[in-house]
Amino acid sequence: MISLLLGGLSTLISTLGPIVTKVATSLLTKLPEIVEVALKVSKVISSVVQSVAAIQGLSPHGEDVEELGFKARQEGTRAKMENESMDDYLNYLRNEVSVDKKKFQALSDEDKLKCNVVGTGMLSQSISEKSDLEISGDFLLDMHKMKMSGEQLSKYIDAFSEKGVDSLDELTQYLRGELNYRESAKIEAIIKSIEKTSNPSLSDGEVLLRMDAMKEAIEE
Repeated sequence: MISLLLGGLSTLISTLGPIVTKVATSLLTKLPEIVEVALKVSKVISSVVQSVAAIQGLSPHGEDVEELGFKARQEGTRAKMENESMDDYLNYLRNEVSVDKKKFQALSDEDKLKCNVVGTGMLSQSISEKSDLEISGDFLLDMHKMKMSGEQLSKYIDAFSEKGVDSLDELTQYLRGELNYRESAKIEAIIKSIEKTSNPSLSDGEVLLRMDAMKEAIEE
């Protein structure tokens, strides 16, 4: 069923660009096949992403991600302009596009899922543009497995950006043992620093146990 929904995203490249399309497509491709379950997982992911965007000053607290995606796909909404930042485009959607409440409230679960992943993709790109850090759909799915909070993820984004890391995928690549020694040492130091500063009472051994739990979570 999920694979059948991908056709509905075919126009995204021309309206929102390749980054949002890639994230939304990745999520739809790898979410659970049953739409109701996929929607539930997608809503958890979008909630965390929205929380991060709010912490980063890119989204109002509690913004409806699904509604953002609906507005972007709504008839009459203009496409994102070339060289326009995603933050500016999101502000256009918030301030200049009125949602058709009757159609929005009548959305099927399939259309809710499409709107949700599109909204998640747009907010993710906005965060990426500010932090200069890639946030892939694959990472968002792994983030869900690790049960990261918005506050925790925001700390990783800040730290990775500050240390010049290119992508959050490097976190999961480290956890899967896919980095070389030098890259691995860099990411390990960041993880230990974040976990320790977030939880000062943790011993070094307890921090290592947390890292092991993260590794186990993404292997499931």
